[in-house]
Amino acid sequence: MSGIVGSRLNIRGSGLVGSLGTDGQVFTSSGAGSGAVFEDAAGGGSLTFLAAVTADDQTVTFDGHFTSDYTNYIIYYTNVIPAADNKTLGMRVRIGASDQTGSNYWGSGDGNRRHSGANTDTSAGGSDEAQATFTWNESQSSTVTYPSSGQIIIYGPLSTSSYKFYEWTYQAHSSGSSPTYFMSLKGGGFYPSTSALTGVSFAFDTFGTNVSVGTFELYGLKNS
Repeated sequence: MSGIVGSRLNIRGSGLVGSLGTDGQVFTSSGAGSGAVFEDAAGGGSLTFLAAVTADDQTVTFDGHFTSDYTNYIIYYTNVIPAADNKTLGMRVRIGASDQTGSNYWGSGDGNRRHSGANTDTSAGGSDEAQATFTWNESQSSTVTYPSSGQIIIYGPLSTSSYKFYEWTYQAHSSGSSPTYFMSLKGGGFYPSTSALTGVSFAFDTFGTNVSVGTFELYGLKNS
């Protein structure tokens, strides 16, 4: 038996009757001799959904979702395809609801390319670029069966005392209708500004090529 017999669960005394708590609360023991109660879950760090964009031949933009409720943010992107072949995915930060287009982005990354029967390690980076680049010396297919997917973490976008750091993962196939390899990469970078960010945007080929299709979802990492 579970031990309920011999240590009665005082449901009536807990206030369960007539009160089922609120969304997100958990049923919690109040200790020996006291009834269990509904309380907020302990701790922080949970993800809160904030916004989503389903791309339709466009630059994907999130703006106005960074608030003091969250310090860090995660964006998941799924089944993303460029509007033209042989393009690379990138991100720009937004300040004052405007994309920052200057050549100020820094980053580096590494990973592996899987060819037919062979692996090739790859590492690269860039400085003073016009976007936060997710891959160097690589490019993605525009064939719908070969999309890219991954995640981006934005650290402290509202800080007014530090540069804006971010990191990402990137899974995709190489260019062409029959790609020669699959790549799995990870990296990070920063934008050298102490101004608070209002959002971020995504496109291909230094924002010269739109996102044809794909889903982007923004979450806030709730403060403790």
